[in-house]
Amino acid sequence: MHILFPEYAKCFDNLFCKASLAFLKNHIDPKKIDKLTEKEIRAILVKTSRNVSFNHAKKIRWLQKYSFGVPKQGLIIEIRLGIENFELIETQIAILENKIGYQFEKMFNPLVDVKGMNRIYTAAIIAESGDIDYFRNRDQYYNFTGFVPRYSQSGNFESKFNHINKCGSSYLRHYFFQAAISLKRHNAYFKNLFIKKHIIDKKSNDEAHVYCAKKLCHIVFKLLKSKTKFCPEKLVH
Repeated sequence: MHILFPEYAKCFDNLFCKASLAFLKNHIDPKKIDKLTEKEIRAILVKTSRNVSFNHAKKIRWLQKYSFGVPKQGLIIEIRLGIENFELIETQIAILENKIGYQFEKMFNPLVDVKGMNRIYTAAIIAESGDIDYFRNRDQYYNFTGFVPRYSQSGNFESKFNHINKCGSSYLRHYFFQAAISLKRHNAYFKNLFIKKHIIDKKSNDEAHVYCAKKLCHIVFKLLKSKTKFCPEKLVH
């Protein structure tokens, strides 16, 4: 695209959104775009996504008109094939996610009742945690996730404001962090935790998310260790 239509990247926040891919798949040729009106471009975009406006169509039309891209038939074919491969991978991921969900329905999953935790997050966290009985206590599990402060000392000075250690499983830490973001949006308890840290305690956005992730670590360890279902009434704000 940086050769064929380099300005196209300015039209969407995400080039891989449904509206963008649908438009590129059938109207990637700059000559075809030049023949379309703004209303026709918007009509094409609206078919796949409602989150489009006349601004998107206007940007595409205006940027194409003054584009310094080099139209080449080979590039058009290459981009179309790339989009088809991307859509194929997306379909395969959806199939795999359904299979994971089907297998999870057969297992005892104490995290399924946590509002805001989808099955991908729960599957990844349980899989990356391994056998929870290997961890004798919560602190060992914290160390494994890497959500513990880095130790820093010099003489009699000991730092209390350190970054997280980031030891252990980076995949587990990643899914805990992503799950914390989701919980902040859909779970009232974690939303309040985030507000307390970010708004009241004046912590940064990432620091507040890490705090929520650490709290989730505590909940996950307790549920997996005790093999009990999640009970939101037991959470203390």
